[in-house]
Amino acid sequence: MLEAELGGKAVVRNESMTLKGDAGKSVVAMRQVLERWHVEGRPTLEDAVRFAAQGARARVSKFEPCLPEPVLARLMADAVVDVEGARAAVAGRE
Repeated sequence: MLEAELGGKAVVRNESMTLKGDAGKSVVAMRQVLERWHVEGRPTLEDAVRFAAQGARARVSKFEPCLPEPVLARLMADAVVDVEGARAAVAGRE
């Protein structure tokens, strides 16, 4: 989501994130995005569905080729995104 908002690249690890290129140019811009997301109650399930495929590093199910796109998107979101944990992190509680 940060890449979509700020451009550049976000390298995400278990306990850290490195912002490169345009994403890493301004700490203020990043904090403003996080504050806006907190106020908006984001990330939402819709955000998870939209961005989950980018975070999936492996196949989630052997049935992926058979699933309709909306079902596959929701399956990926459920498998790779912890929406509540992400929301807590955006709020500064994690």
